[in-house]
Amino acid sequence: MKFSLPPLVQKIVDEFAALSGVEGIALGGARSQGVADARSDFDLYVYVEKIPDLENRRKILEPVCRRSEVGNTFWEVEDDVVLNDGTVVELIFRVTSEFEHDVAGLVEGFQPRTGYSTCVWGSLSMSVILFDRQGKLDELKKRFSIPYPEALAESIIGRNWPLLGESVSAYPKQAETALDRGDWIALRHRTDAFLASYFDVLFAFNKVPHPGEKRLVERAHSLCERLPGAFQENLDALRRAPESEVPACLSRLTSALGEFLAQKGSKTVPTRNPTPLQKILIHTDGGCLGNPGKGGWAFLARSGEVAFEGSGFEPVTTNNRMELLAVIRALEAVEQRCEKAAPEVEIRTDSQYVKNGISVWIKGWEANGWKTAAKEPVKNQELWKRLRELDLKLHPRWSWVKGHAGNPDNEYCDRLVRQTMENS
Repeated sequence: MKFSLPPLVQKIVDEFAALSGVEGIALGGARSQGVADARSDFDLYVYVEKIPDLENRRKILEPVCRRSEVGNTFWEVEDDVVLNDGTVVELIFRVTSEFEHDVAGLVEGFQPRTGYSTCVWGSLSMSVILFDRQGKLDELKKRFSIPYPEALAESIIGRNWPLLGESVSAYPKQAETALDRGDWIALRHRTDAFLASYFDVLFAFNKVPHPGEKRLVERAHSLCERLPGAFQENLDALRRAPESEVPACLSRLTSALGEFLAQKGSKTVPTRNPTPLQKILIHTDGGCLGNPGKGGWAFLARSGEVAFEGSGFEPVTTNNRMELLAVIRALEAVEQRCEKAAPEVEIRTDSQYVKNGISVWIKGWEANGWKTAAKEPVKNQELWKRLRELDLKLHPRWSWVKGHAGNPDNEYCDRLVRQTMENS
């Protein structure tokens, strides 16, 4: 596939492709993944038999650059330049044989890192080949285009999870120590390290190669099928938190992630009894594009500091079905977590159809053989029957809230519904 590049970027690609020893060139980063914005630079990965000498690199770059830094080695061997038209380009040089060995150790040898474990694999799998002298890059992409190994996922989780909460050296504990010392630099450093391991675990569990360090929340929503309870909300709380609340925010993120991993069957995180739930407040929402059309549902449940959520999608459905499915799935989640004793539950829905149906109309439907007052069959009957079973078992209190009226949890569910529909 031919990838269109700006003229000066294409000129650089062509001239580096002409150098002896350059085996392939690929476009990576946001540009290759279709998520670039006006501030995104061009990441060019240059695969070589050996790194080209500085003089040849300068001869290619300096005539087309207003600023050039040739020979940077902050991370990999790089040339970082600003072209005459203002475009920022990073050229990252990789010795092909060494790179292949590193990726093989990760993907086939299951060797994790502390944070960003699979970035190097992701940079290959998500890149677009621009030049491939003898097909070596294509061979590499094919070799490592495999399903995410279960052993790799568990290895990454096993290395990073203890640092999120269980280890003596866990980041939240280090953050608390930094706070006690008044060491704001250490506090921020430990927070950054926490987030690196947190997202490493999250992408590994979802078996998604790590997309890199930028816009991780956005990428998690778009790439991960499963996210912990109150994922967005807990990260928003961390972003807004004063220093005194940062350790508690980190602990909440760890708690929600741990419960999520245990419930979803991670072999590395020990299965544990979820925190006992007393009073549970649930917000739900459902929506549909077209009605009938593509639809989504979501719920957010809270009990003290514990939060869990769920969302789902149907390709052809109605708004009312999605509103019903949201409360059904929420109550099923409560039922699963609270097998021995039913807690006090309140459901807050922005659907008058759901609220009135379960608290007013349903008794008449049952008495009339699931017929309406007009002697018509009740619509969505199978969903109403399931909801009735859950209602009689858990005895939730039903409340109606106005949608799009500034209720944070209702708004959160609305965002989940829209994201579910957009990403499906």
